[in-house]
Amino acid sequence: MNLYIIYKAYIYMSVGYIYICRGIYLYIPCIEKR
Repeated sequence: MNLYIIYKAYIYMSVGYIYICRGIYLYIPCIEKR
């Protein structure tokens, strides 16, 4: 049960990290356009 919680947390962190990277990748061109 404890291992399952760690596994779920790892997946959520991985997905969150991908979204943050994608957000930064889309945000940089917006800064350069201004």
